[in-house]
Amino acid sequence: MELILKNVRAKYANTEVIKSFNYTFNSGIYVLLGKNGSGKSTLLHAIRNKPELSWQGSITFNNMPINAQILKNELSYLPQGHDSDSALTVEQTLLMGLYNELGFRVSTKQQLRIKESIHLLEIQLGLNNLRHKKIRELSGGQRQLVLLAQCLMKRPKILLLDEPCTYLDIRNQILLINSMQDIKNTIIISTMHEINLAIQHIKNIIILDCWNIAYSGKSNLIEPLTLQQTYEVESVLLEHDNYRNFIFTQIS
Repeated sequence: MELILKNVRAKYANTEVIKSFNYTFNSGIYVLLGKNGSGKSTLLHAIRNKPELSWQGSITFNNMPINAQILKNELSYLPQGHDSDSALTVEQTLLMGLYNELGFRVSTKQQLRIKESIHLLEIQLGLNNLRHKKIRELSGGQRQLVLLAQCLMKRPKILLLDEPCTYLDIRNQILLINSMQDIKNTIIISTMHEINLAIQHIKNIIILDCWNIAYSGKSNLIEPLTLQQTYEVESVLLEHDNYRNFIFTQIS
């Protein structure tokens, strides 16, 4: 399974955000790091063909150009912010993840997928007794986890997550990442600002700087100088056994 981006350029109106992006994504998790405005979210929008975004180049999935059918059936997207005053319950919200498949009744197969999503929320993410609660009654962090579970309802082959750790405390951030690692046969691309969290838990890291790739590779090979040049802050690397943690001290 491959998602290939070749010579992708993207802009909003007359503002170019991505100048040239070339990369091949396979099954697994990839985290996009970089300063605000470096093009992380824009890259996700290009993949999902956001109407307001003008882009050029080639984006193919399994040797086929990204099209409406692939976007509808194979891709799920979790946006950065999603304040909701919805009166839907958690269970109903999960069901909306199957809106492309729903008919006049919920099939046995669809009911099973709802049960699997409820299990994900209750067992893996620790959100017990929320099944019949309304989305607007949840905290921001709880809502974020429910909407992630909704994204997984159609079992996408491409999962795009824009700042999924927003609103989450550190425990739920780790739970979310662990749940992402349990997803098989899926290309997961996530933007993040939590540098150490990403480096400690995710193997594949892409760092964007000045709208281009400043680094791509394994998280355990990132050096302080790379982060210093990208974020324009002094950084120190602390290492112990397999544990790596960057300390950011001052603006360089």
